[in-house]
Amino acid sequence: MPQLVPFFFLNQMFWGYLIILIMIILSSKFVLPRVLSIYLSRMFMLKLKK
Repeated sequence: MPQLVPFFFLNQMFWGYLIILIMIILSSKFVLPRVLSIYLSRMFMLKLKK
């Protein structure tokens, strides 16, 4: 079973953490600011409507 060989286990952990780190960085740079701006513009329009 290659899952229990330490080399394969460390390799999978390394790439898993690296992919998660890249996804967090990309989402914080590109996705989250766009979602925040859309949310704030909707809240501003809602307050103007009242």
